[in-house]
Amino acid sequence: MMDNEKRENLANARRKLKKFRDQYQPNNTETNSNDVHSINGTSIDSTINYNIMSPTVTDFVNDQQTIPDGIHQNLLKSSVIELEEQNRHYGSLIENQNQQRSHLEGQRQLSGTSSMSGRSNQTSVDVEEKLRRDIKHLQEQLEIHVQTIGILVAEKTDISAKLTQSFKQLERKQSEMDELHGRLKASRERVQELEKQIQYSTSNVQKREMAAKESDKENDRLKIENIRQSQLVEDLKQNINELNEKIHHRQVIVDQLNNELEKLKTQSHSINATPMPEQEINQLQQTIELKNNQIEELLSSINRIRSDSEQYQQYNTNMQNHIQQLNEQINHLIQTNNILQNEHDIMKKTYEMKLSDRSLILDHDNLQQENDLFRNAIDQWSNRYEELKSKFEQMTKLLAEKDELIVELKTNMNNSNDLLEKNQLIELEERFINMSNENINLKTQIGTIEYLNKQLNERLEQIQSKSNHEQESQTQDQQLNLSLTLNSKDNNQSQQQLLECLNESKGENADLKNRIQHLEHVILQLQSETETIGDYIYLYQQQREQLQKRYQEKDIHITQLTQDRFNLQKKLSELEILLVQILNIPITSIIQSHEFNTEIPTRQNDINSSTQSEFSTNNHQQLETIDNASSSTINQTMPLNSNKTTNSTLLREISDETKARILALIKELGQNNIPSRQNDNLSTIKLAFVDTNLYTCSTCSGPVQLV
Repeated sequence: MMDNEKRENLANARRKLKKFRDQYQPNNTETNSNDVHSINGTSIDSTINYNIMSPTVTDFVNDQQTIPDGIHQNLLKSSVIELEEQNRHYGSLIENQNQQRSHLEGQRQLSGTSSMSGRSNQTSVDVEEKLRRDIKHLQEQLEIHVQTIGILVAEKTDISAKLTQSFKQLERKQSEMDELHGRLKASRERVQELEKQIQYSTSNVQKREMAAKESDKENDRLKIENIRQSQLVEDLKQNINELNEKIHHRQVIVDQLNNELEKLKTQSHSINATPMPEQEINQLQQTIELKNNQIEELLSSINRIRSDSEQYQQYNTNMQNHIQQLNEQINHLIQTNNILQNEHDIMKKTYEMKLSDRSLILDHDNLQQENDLFRNAIDQWSNRYEELKSKFEQMTKLLAEKDELIVELKTNMNNSNDLLEKNQLIELEERFINMSNENINLKTQIGTIEYLNKQLNERLEQIQSKSNHEQESQTQDQQLNLSLTLNSKDNNQSQQQLLECLNESKGENADLKNRIQHLEHVILQLQSETETIGDYIYLYQQQREQLQKRYQEKDIHITQLTQDRFNLQKKLSELEILLVQILNIPITSIIQSHEFNTEIPTRQNDINSSTQSEFSTNNHQQLETIDNASSSTINQTMPLNSNKTTNSTLLREISDETKARILALIKELGQNNIPSRQNDNLSTIKLAFVDTNLYTCSTCSGPVQLV
């Protein structure tokens, strides 16, 4: 309001000065024309008045010139310069008038008073009137100037008072700034100390994180080693089972060889009783040597397999010890994790104790609610992790039971060549179905956990954005508090507490992130473990299918062998009947021979001896003996050795039909013996026929052909 009034007064003063200028210019011309006719009396008064007023104006101008430059120049510069110019102009005009008056007075003194008395009276009256008018006009103008000068002086005093006040305020602000600068230095030092503490705490946290990561890596590595070792154990179990099968097969072969040896011994006894040719003796010795070599090889292979089984047992014990060490390391890592969690709980308690200001209670409550939500989520995750762990243990137990069942099944299969029982297969299938269902449930749970993990990550990002916004707002509040209330130490303490609370909240958020990452890592591990379990199940199914195929092939092979054996028995019975018909032996003895299949070689030797005794009286030539040995099957071997002697005339008397039948049966027997020789790799004596005479040949092979 005061500024507006001053501006209005200045505007009015300027308007009056303009009016005075407009009025003074025509009056100035009139005074210049009438100065010649001026009078003494009035001129003296006017000069006195001008001489009195001019020093006041010059003093004012000098005072105005002495105003210090640079103080509110934008407000007073234009008005003061105009007034100074006007005052100078007026002073020059007044000096010119004084000079003219002095000149006129000199002329009037020189001129005579007689001639000019009448005129002087008239002109003096006119001049006095004009001078009075000019004086009034000048007095009005001076009053206006005095008013403007008074206004300017008042403004000057106001401005000087304001300047003094502003200087005082500046000094006070300077002192406040110095105090603020000192406090800023102290706060910066405190901030540096807090930053150092934060760096130290972050370094500790990073070290702990690195240790936790290393422990996780070590745990992963140990789990991978455990899986690899379990795979090796399974491979070794498979190898052992295969070796057991081989041993069983070798034992069967050894039993067969022992049976053959016993038969050969019986044959040797019978041969010792009856004279035998040297070739047969040599062949028998060779067969005995071959059988002995095979027995030695089998014994060496059995010893080697036993040593391998012992090494496997040692390796299994070492693996169990290694697994125990891994379990101990896992327990140690769990203990360290619990210790870190206890430290985190202690830090949270200290954080709760430090919260004192009421302004932070609401924010703290919100953060606490969010932290409670995170804790609940983490507890849920931990519970689910424990459930998954328990399920994983159950799965491992089921796998162990599966392995035990596989071992039992394999032992049962090795001990007996029968098929697997249907009930066991059904139970195994049910267990596999249950395991697959559990695997599917685990995958669904893992999917839900991942979805919750994503939600928690989004919540964490929101909390971080809120915390950043709160930090910005708190920094702004701190700046305002520093600018407004720097004298209070309590505010500094509260700000420090706020900073500490924010740092602690940041630490808690970081810990929550680390916890979430750890849980994600555990979830990935569980996924990998479920995948490995699925792979194991798939491998087990493939192995079970292979075993089923093998057993089916064995069953087919056994059925074929039984059929071949039955056919061979039929054909041998037909041959025996035909030979008996040829040799005129009664059929009753042959029927008895069928009941004792194991004593076929001795019976044939008796037949040979009887035939030789019957035909010795007729002095017929003896024919060469025949050793007919059929190859053994997988479960049973039946060597046939026959020594027959006939007369050439008796062979000629045999009908062609019987000869053709005998040859056809011998061909079929030869064709049936070829695959049996290839399967068993045993040396057998081969037959060949030339014309109607029989002889032994160790080099011929294939069926006999008639030409």
